Amino acid sequence: MTSIDTLAVLRGRWRSAARLTAGGELLLDAPALRRRIPLTAVDRVGADGPAGRTLTVVLAAEPGRPPVAHSLPARNPAAVRAFADAVRQVLPARPSDGPGAVTEERPKRLTAPRRPLWWWLVAAVYLLVAAGLLARGRDALAGWLLSPLVLAPGGVAVVGGVELARQGWGLRVRGRTTEGRLVRSYAVHGADEPSELHVYHYVDEQGLAREWRGQGSGAQRVGIRYDPREPGVAVLGRSGTGRLLGGIAFALVVGGALVGIGVAVASPALWAVVG
Repeated sequence: MTSIDTLAVLRGRWRSAARLTAGGELLLDAPALRRRIPLTAVDRVGADGPAGRTLTVVLAAEPGRPPVAHSLPARNPAAVRAFADAVRQVLPARPSDGPGAVTEERPKRLTAPRRPLWWWLVAAVYLLVAAGLLARGRDALAGWLLSPLVLAPGGVAVVGGVELARQGWGLRVRGRTTEGRLVRSYAVHGADEPSELHVYHYVDEQGLAREWRGQGSGAQRVGIRYDPREPGVAVLGRSGTGRLLGGIAFALVVGGALVGIGVAVASPALWAVVG
């Protein structure tokens, strides 16, 4: 894959990232989707959402239409502000393009940002403990080596389920329902994906056009419920209860079961360490 000369990188949540390239583009990467935004199409960038953890890119508006906004949630508010400042420094004085200049692609593999320091520290501790268990017996060592295969997806399921529940609660308590307009539909291929996705635009209370993407019904007009504090969080329909209950069930049933199995697998190693 061709390397990208980047001026700044923002690591987002759930394997997403934003990159400011030396070629005058802003890349918003999500799993299996890359959005290329020329800086000439950007009107402004900023940090919004709870504690300013979301990068928002607002495109130049077309005549008679609300400006389109794209968001990327991150974990570090300071990193979001620093990235937004870096983009502002190279933005043209006036945008000369609009949303039509933005392109999307589905590369087979997106280049992930460098792993943070804490990841390497955890890996080093894991390997040191494994080395120390060599003299404690095969059961302890095998349990320690195999436990991440279950604990890692279990932890991801718990964190993902809690995040879905948090979003669902926000949609239920603060949510606003507005009309979504079908922008386009496109086919996708692969055993793990639906055969057709639909893209809807809805306008939030700040007057920005946001995007909802998913299966849906394909109707020209639908109801979309979004969270005013996080306008990029939205569901098709008029209630966030399904996301709330689904997130709780996913965290407790799937995540809880995997974490429990992982702890059981690792128990011989844990007893060997504390014993």
